[in-house]
Order: sequence, then C-alpha cells, then structure tokens
Amino acid sequence: MCKVFIKMVRIIVAEETCAESIRTWRKQQEPVVGLILGKTTSTKDYIIKFVRCPAKSETSSEVLKIEDNWVAGHAVEVSHILPGGISVIGLFAVADPSSDKTLQSSLRQALYCTYSFINHSCPYKFPTSEGPKLWTVIHFDMTSGRSIFSKQFDMLDRVSSAKPVDLKYQQPCSRWSFLNSHVDIDITIPLAPLASTNVQCLQAMVWPFCDQILNSSVLLNGAMMNDSDMVDPEITVKSGKGHKQKHKQSTLAKWGKTHSCEFFLHNDDNESDQNGIDLSKASQCIKLCGSFYTCAYVPLKTPVSEAIEELKFDLIRSVFRRCSLVCEELQDQNRQLTSHQYVMFPRRVGFPKQNTDEFQFSEYQFHAEPLEDCVARIQETFDEAISVDDINNALEEFKQVKSTESVPKQDTQEMIDKDSQRKDAQIENGEMEEQAQFPIRNYRALLAAGTAVLAVVLSYLSLAD
Repeated sequence: MCKVFIKMVRIIVAEETCAESIRTWRKQQEPVVGLILGKTTSTKDYIIKFVRCPAKSETSSEVLKIEDNWVAGHAVEVSHILPGGISVIGLFAVADPSSDKTLQSSLRQALYCTYSFINHSCPYKFPTSEGPKLWTVIHFDMTSGRSIFSKQFDMLDRVSSAKPVDLKYQQPCSRWSFLNSHVDIDITIPLAPLASTNVQCLQAMVWPFCDQILNSSVLLNGAMMNDSDMVDPEITVKSGKGHKQKHKQSTLAKWGKTHSCEFFLHNDDNESDQNGIDLSKASQCIKLCGSFYTCAYVPLKTPVSEAIEELKFDLIRSVFRRCSLVCEELQDQNRQLTSHQYVMFPRRVGFPKQNTDEFQFSEYQFHAEPLEDCVARIQETFDEAISVDDINNALEEFKQVKSTESVPKQDTQEMIDKDSQRKDAQIENGEMEEQAQFPIRNYRALLAAGTAVLAVVLSYLSLAD
C-alpha cells in the first residue's frame, strides 16, 4: 500500500479593509514597507490592519530600501498602541515584482530585528505558550496588488526554513469577543536607597506590581470560570427536524459578546515589597494610584485562561509604558525623582480604527497635554486619519495629588499616612492642584532615539551571548 502525505498550508485570513489599503498605496506608485497587525492562533492567523512605516526622510525613491532599525523602532511604538490580544505579527511590502529575491531577504532580516526590538522593549517577560512563534512576510506586487510571496518564519529559530502560507480576504476575518476591566490601584512603592537614576526607579516601580497582576484572580462577568471553558462558544442554530448546525461566518456579525472582568490583586500585608525594601526605612517612595483601564480582543472559542492572560498582559504593558514615558520626560528635563514624590502618570485615551466602531486602540496623554498632540502622534505613528472628536478621554480617572517636599529625618510610613489623609481631604474639597508639565513629544525624534538605544542594547546582548 502506498501512503500519501499531504502537507497542509497554513491559512492567514485578512480583513477586506486591508485589501483597500493595498489598493490605495498602489495608486501612489511609491514602494511601501509596513507592519502586519493581528492575532496568531494554533490553527490560523488573522490580520486586522496594515500599518505603513513613516518615511525616514521627505525624499521619495522608486527603490524600496528597508532599514531594519527604523522599521523595528516604529514597530515598538505601534505595539504600545495596540490592545490586548492584538500584536505585530509580521511585515509587508508593496514593491515592484523585479525585487522579489532581494526584497524577501531584506524583509526576513528586518523581521527578526523587529521581533528582537519588541521582545526587549518590555523587560518583564510574560509567560507564553510553548512552541514556535511564526511571523509573516508578504510581498505585494505594486502593479497588480496580488501577493507575490506569503511566507512565515520561526522567530525562535533564525536558521529555520520559510513556510508558505495562503492569504485570503474575508469580512469579517473572525468573530471577536471583547474583554475589559478597570483596575483600581493605590499602592506606595519604595525604592532602593541607591536607586537614584530613572531606570532604577522604573524597574523598582514595575516589577513588584507586575507580579501582583500576573498572580491576580480575575472574574469573568462576575463568575470564576474554568480555564478550559470557552469565552464565547461557537453559536449554533436549530435547523429542520431538531438538528443543529453552525452559523456560516459570512452571515454573522463581526462582534461576539462584551465581557466585564474584575481583578483581585493579592497584596502582601508585610511592609516590604518583592525587592526586599522595608517601606518604613525607604528613602524614596513612588505613589501609584488611579483607575487603570485594560482590554483585550480574542477570537471566538478562545479558552478563558488564554483570554485572561491577554487581559493581564495588556495591563502589564500599559503600566510599563506609562513608567517609560515618565522616565523619558524626566530625562528630557534633566530631572530626577525626589523623595516621596507623587508621580502623575499619563492616562490612557482610546480611538477607533478608521473612524468606525471596530477595534479600539489607545494612546497616552500627559496631564494638561492638549488632545491635538495625541492626535498628531496617532496620525504619524499609526497612519490613521482621526480627529479630536474621535478620541475617548474618559476611559480612566486619576486622582489629583501633590508632590511632597523631602524630609530626610522624618519617618517614611508616618509621612505617607499624613499625605494620604491630606490628599483625601483635598479631593473632597474639590481643590485643583498644580501638576508637573511635560513638553510635547516629537514622534520622529522619539523613534530615532528609541531605535538607537534599542540597537545598542541588542548589540550588547549579542556580544554577551
């Protein structure tokens, strides 16, 4: 008997709006390189959007030149905008078909560079499922718009061979369930006596709290679900003679259910954090308080454990991003965090995809920063034509507090208690207190600086290995 083995080709399903973006860029008759945003699963991948990388200079060229660090730096900035469950999963290019061989090599090199940049942009390593991490590369013909090659590479194995994939357009590409939560945070984080730099402060602030998030319990619609349960089981309808059949996806609405989640953080009663710093003896403390918004999108039939993991990762990534922004602004102003300083974190604001009620993305706004500045960053970073009216700035509420003066000999815990009482009294009286003003962030300068820093870090890590 002769056995025949059929090699299954992995399927990537893209939104119809992605095809519209390719048609738009083709008409401009200029080569384009950009990011693929979507979701990878064990069976297939979903693409929800193509994001074009901004040109490094104003001069245009008919020849596509891919600069690894520039593309990877842009990918890091875009990753901060994405909600839980959605991530950068590859790169694409719209270019002349004659550059097929050279372009494929350049895209592959940029792909691994992008993965490294994003992987090192957040030092907190969230546990992930085992197995290969397949990212996608797609080359679209500038003249016809069809894909010349669509291949995937294992990001954990640089010498792995390319795996062909089948790209299909479908509306909707998947049914999505939406999870969201507001996590009330009011914690005082002590800093090590030698933590005088912003980077040390950042690490001391993020790591203990991220561990709390990771170990927290989460209720889904007020109930504790089994990890193996599905967030939204596939919908079935009754047909003739009492039989049931699955809905055809083309006849379904794009969105499944919206699930309200509730976090229960397991706080340590001891007056010390996970860095072993005694709160009563700490010379510096950071106060982190407010109602933090977190959300995630997952396809239908996603296990509860995976959906909650995406929600937790979104919250961890959001907190880390805010810490990074505060440190960047302090560094720009050549300032250091002072003893017992209350830090006003930037708040999360939302905006829709392509002026629709579809996926909601987010940017971070500093206190008293005009919304117009957020819109300008979104337009350049995310290549979205939005206006101030599209911004939802009511996602989060942060209490208004003052920074306290340094009192070297005063007991830290007693000072924190007094500050907390004074803060509550000021809020009840409706007093508005002055906050530190941060300068407007320039995206291109930030991208160039961030790219340079990440490139140095990665080079150092490679040499160390």
